[in-house]
Amino acid sequence: MLGKAEEAFDEAGNIINDGAAKFLEQYLDNFVKYVEVVSTLKKPKPIEPEDLDCNHPIATAVTEVDPDWVNKVAEITGAVSGNTYVKLNHGILTVDQINMFLKAVPFELTYANDNNQFLYYNNAHQDPDTMFAKRVPEQSGNRLSTVHNTLPPARMKNVEWVIGTLRNGDQEYVRLFPIQTLPCSILIVTKRCIVMMALTLVLTKSSLLSNPGWIGTCKQPVNIS
Repeated sequence: MLGKAEEAFDEAGNIINDGAAKFLEQYLDNFVKYVEVVSTLKKPKPIEPEDLDCNHPIATAVTEVDPDWVNKVAEITGAVSGNTYVKLNHGILTVDQINMFLKAVPFELTYANDNNQFLYYNNAHQDPDTMFAKRVPEQSGNRLSTVHNTLPPARMKNVEWVIGTLRNGDQEYVRLFPIQTLPCSILIVTKRCIVMMALTLVLTKSSLLSNPGWIGTCKQPVNIS
């Protein structure tokens, strides 16, 4: 085909030769089929045991914090607040504007860091029991093992599997079906953190899991990055 390029294309670069067009179409179809077959043959990486107790501190860890985690860590780290501006990747917002933006999105977001520390959730409800993933302010900073402390061991293994699968890159997301029978997804957005976001098909709310959390304190190393 390259040897007859002058015959196959016009001056504008459009294919004018029917044979060349059919050849390219068949070639691209075969290539897509090849990619689909190869993708199904790809074996997922073995999932290493997850440390949900945060026993492995990382560079930005903060240790020995009390139940008033957010305020204490903010003081230790010099975290900004209020009308102080924060430089983001595609703009600049104040902390108040960021909080307003995150509270306005119509679904629940849960942020866990690289050493499985629960750092943040966006959607505060007057009645936490109405949330798909029950979260309360006192939980910020807890280990994931503490957040899901009410789960039986077999269910806790499921939490480890979800995080390990995303961490390995075996899947881009994991779809769950909580008690409310509304499908939701857990999405990973970076290699250093995991964001759990529920995308329901019926309602405009979302969750990590539908299991109630456990209010407690965290005395373990905490990553605040």
